[in-house]
Amino acid sequence: MTVLAVLVGTAAATASAPAATAAGHDAPTDPGLTAEAAATGSVPVIVEVSGAADQQVEGVRRSLPAQSVRRAQRLDDLPLLALEVTPEGLDAVRRDPRVSRVWRNEQRKASSTLSVSSIGAPTAWASGSTGAGQTVAIVDTGVNASHPFLAGKVVAEACFSSSFSNTVAVCPGSDPTTATGPGTGAPCPAMPDCNHGTHVAGVVAGGSGGSFSGVAPGATLIAVQVFSTLSDPVDCSPDPAPCATTWTSDVVRGLQYVYGLRASHSIAAVNLSLGAASTAAPATTSPRSPASTCCARSASPPWWRRATTAPPPAARPRSRHRRACPAPSRSAPPTT
Repeated sequence: MTVLAVLVGTAAATASAPAATAAGHDAPTDPGLTAEAAATGSVPVIVEVSGAADQQVEGVRRSLPAQSVRRAQRLDDLPLLALEVTPEGLDAVRRDPRVSRVWRNEQRKASSTLSVSSIGAPTAWASGSTGAGQTVAIVDTGVNASHPFLAGKVVAEACFSSSFSNTVAVCPGSDPTTATGPGTGAPCPAMPDCNHGTHVAGVVAGGSGGSFSGVAPGATLIAVQVFSTLSDPVDCSPDPAPCATTWTSDVVRGLQYVYGLRASHSIAAVNLSLGAASTAAPATTSPRSPASTCCARSASPPWWRRATTAPPPAARPRSRHRRACPAPSRSAPPTT
């Protein structure tokens, strides 16, 4: 089983916040963001703030012109802000000396091509390796904890979703952007992709070790739903609209939630089955935030370095959503 290590570090708090502007400062910014903001009127970004002090992050947000920010979201206690900004707001963020980097807030669709038998799981079971005593976090479209194949497996749940740009947040409860507790990690509202997380959970830990089981049938699960609703038929294509998509910022929030459970659960792995991003310009890397610095023991590059490079049609600036993904393996456990 691929193991993703979530490395979280801390930075020293800055004693005093600098002035909101400084001559000549221009924070490194992902290519194409300025042109995209000018073409579409706004662009979703993640802003990395120097230092870990809350007042630094909040100071950046408060210093932006009111009409230049359409939506703003703190990423828990990380030195990051998820913003949807106008061209004026993007320029203000770049020139704030407290900002060290401006990243594209990318969207992704779910993706997995998994097969239990192809990795020799039955051989591992025979030697006594079933995942017992370990927990795997599924950061995906949510998990149906009441499915018989997953009975008693889900031990913690959360939801992180966003109404940025062309998406609508879908978490249950009074706040559609954030929810934790029993039932909050359930599959996103009925869309073609919303059974994906349940499918992945079944592949990871479904069943009880018989001939038809997941890779680690003795393991428990943390269900984290990080997807939002995308309704534009063009952006969803070739999938039907509405479809499910996730923002990088919500994935980071989901990882931060999982990290917060490290003392109460023996977390062996975090599963991210995400497709490549479709961006208006080639993306570089995702935020180098503590919670999003994941290292996969695999020959392939980590997901945040797999970005498409072909630009979208010039006639219509495209949103930053994840494109079509391979269908789940037919040999994997069912999701309905």
